[in-house]
Amino acid sequence: MAAIPGCAAVVMTGEGAPERIGIVLFATLQGIASIINGNIVRPELLDGLVETAVEQFLRGAGPLP
Repeated sequence: MAAIPGCAAVVMTGEGAPERIGIVLFATLQGIASIINGNIVRPELLDGLVETAVEQFLRGAGPLP
């Protein structure tokens, strides 16, 4: 397996592996930080964006009730 630049190589054992989920969540939060720091989104929206991202991960990708 090729290493991801800047990251230690991780062994993923299939769909939903904890490492894979962690990387996706980390990338999401890094993306939010990037758009805040790049002045693409107002800083006061940070808490709501993080809250929405975490809720989405906890709920999963299923349809809304």
